[in-house]
Amino acid sequence: AVNAKHDAEAGLDELMARRQAAETAAARLEARSKAEAKAQAEVAAAKARQASDAERASARVAAAKLANERTQAEAAATKARQASEANLAAARALAMKLAEERKLAESELADRRKAVAQQQAESDRLRIAAAQARDAAEREEKRRAQLSAQRQIEEQQLAALEAKKAAATKVAVVTPAAAPAKILKSAFVKDIAFKGDETSGEVTIAITGDGKVALGEVTASHVELIIDGAELAQKLERKLDVTRYGTPIRAVSSFRDRQVANRVRLIAELNSPMTPTIDRDGAGVRWKLTGSEQVAKRPMRTQAVPPPVVGGFGAASTPIAQQTVSQLPAQGARNRKVYRGATVDFDFKDAPIHDLLRTIADTGKVNIVVPDGIDAKVTVRLKRVPWDQALEVILASHGLWYRRDGNLFRIAPRKELDAEDEAENARREAMIKSEAPRSEIVPLNYASASELKSKLEPMMSPKGRIEVDERTNALIVVDVAGNRAEIERLARSLDTQTPQISIEARIVEARSTFLRQIGIQWGGNASASAAGGNSTGLVFPSSIGLAGGAEDNQTNRRGVTATPSDFAINLPAAVGTGEGGAIGLSLGSVGGNFNLNLRLSALEDVGSVRIISAPKITVLNNKEAKISQGVSIPISVVSAAGTQTQFVQADLALTVTPYVSQRDCAIAMNINVTKNEPDFVNVGARGDPTILRKEAKTQMLVADGETSVLGGIYTRNTGLAYKKVPFFGDLPVLGWFFKNRRENDDRTEILVFITPKITNKALLRCQ
Repeated sequence: AVNAKHDAEAGLDELMARRQAAETAAARLEARSKAEAKAQAEVAAAKARQASDAERASARVAAAKLANERTQAEAAATKARQASEANLAAARALAMKLAEERKLAESELADRRKAVAQQQAESDRLRIAAAQARDAAEREEKRRAQLSAQRQIEEQQLAALEAKKAAATKVAVVTPAAAPAKILKSAFVKDIAFKGDETSGEVTIAITGDGKVALGEVTASHVELIIDGAELAQKLERKLDVTRYGTPIRAVSSFRDRQVANRVRLIAELNSPMTPTIDRDGAGVRWKLTGSEQVAKRPMRTQAVPPPVVGGFGAASTPIAQQTVSQLPAQGARNRKVYRGATVDFDFKDAPIHDLLRTIADTGKVNIVVPDGIDAKVTVRLKRVPWDQALEVILASHGLWYRRDGNLFRIAPRKELDAEDEAENARREAMIKSEAPRSEIVPLNYASASELKSKLEPMMSPKGRIEVDERTNALIVVDVAGNRAEIERLARSLDTQTPQISIEARIVEARSTFLRQIGIQWGGNASASAAGGNSTGLVFPSSIGLAGGAEDNQTNRRGVTATPSDFAINLPAAVGTGEGGAIGLSLGSVGGNFNLNLRLSALEDVGSVRIISAPKITVLNNKEAKISQGVSIPISVVSAAGTQTQFVQADLALTVTPYVSQRDCAIAMNINVTKNEPDFVNVGARGDPTILRKEAKTQMLVADGETSVLGGIYTRNTGLAYKKVPFFGDLPVLGWFFKNRRENDDRTEILVFITPKITNKALLRCQ
């Protein structure tokens, strides 16, 4: 476009030079003609004065001839001047066209430069983030090395303490040999994949190095897997939606623990209770979650906790947990015991039970005490079985069981352990019968006394009872001392503040519009008739008229007005009051035999709109809350009963039900955000407005105080349209006199954000 403009300017300069040369030549010709005519006239006058009347007549004829030549020269000069002006006007029009094209090219170039600058800025940001990630990885590597060294020292100290303890003990304790202290290698999680069917799912974790894998919290709604001494790739910190597999698992989240270094957590969100199992091989870890339909086919295990032992100094230590094996019906699958020990492979025939228990103690890194009277041979073949499950199966097959106190397992015949339990229960019942019940007041701060009473009454002894004081919201507990202390402890544990969550949703809408339109109108009329003084001189056609056929009601107000306009090309831009601009030109002859009308119109409309809606509400945990604002629009409905008016809601609403995790204060939410508004531009047949609906409904897990994006919608509508006269509109340059151009680019984007915050977090157990 720049080169074309330079060529046009050069042509214009050349035409100006030619015009100046033509004017100079005409002036010289005129001056020479005048001088020659004057000289000849003077000569002729002198001769005429001296000659006869005939010579004077000849001189007059010669003077007339010279005057005629002068007139012809002036006419030629006028034609040359008109031709130069026409060429100059054409060159100026071409220059204007080239200037417009250059402006368009510069605008496109500016847009491209802006896009390149944005891409460069994004590249710089990613480069800085990568450098920061590398620095963080280096710092983390140094910290892991320090922790490994410290762990080695602690293991050496622990081995020394265990050696002293083994030397000092006088009971037959089977203690695993202390493994030589070594530095645990750091593990790295490279990939996480999922597969599943209707009743089960399996998470495959590709991990390199040594890492301790164990189950975390197991509930009906989620299951947690913990990998200690491991790092997680940044790209794997995500929430994987697995609903498309049709399993009872909704999603699998993987992330680094923010409170414990070198710990990776995986949380599987469940639609129904599932049983987890862990299987580790050389390629990584397979974490399998099995539904109730498969679990019901296998023997189930439950865990029972014996009543506390009441005794003084020298009494037997209180067992922490007592495991019993029993066959349960299929509907009890959700109570199946979860084994968390490392998997082992056993293949023994007639092996002494003492040696086998020593092997299990070495594998599980626990202490096992076996009485001298126990002596049996064991034949077993197990594959990929947790060591704690293998221990229970082996003991149960020989009529044995265990009592566990921390890291210590005491093995004994089941009958002997049952007898100990019966003796302890009898002693306990005797103490309860001999002790007189006493009353104690348990004031409550947050829980309802009447609701808490129903939960505590099953724990009362036959002598005990619980009364409620509604005025002070307190419990009056009447029972023996042991039960009173237990009930008070449980009441204190349940009397906690209900989490209160402040939830803010932010709906951000951004719209940008762009419209550019260029149009042209031109035409006129010409006539040859006797009335106009330019008759054809023929009988038929005696008069001829030519005019444009595309009529327009608008008329020019400048120059010689031609009415009607008689446009031959009528392709204007949509200009009007407050929109665009136009310029018109009219040319006409004195007699009105020839009229020319020309009008150029152009329109450009650029706009941007940003709308932010932020509903906010505070609600208690596990309670639904809703806040809305809007209008009710009356809509007329015609039916057989007549015309009725119905009201349709067009409002901004936020409906949310939060659930706070007692472990890490993460907030799970059922969210429904809607923004409906009337559209009075697009109306129905009866003039009722349409409703523009925007809604986001989802379930998500967000950390306390963090902002998460629910979702968004981005739309872009671009168009380029031409209205033109066939063939002529396709001509280069000249085609712009026969066409209309319309270009539009409309963009709309909507994003929905959610920010939950626990207002009373300082008083809760989760931190």
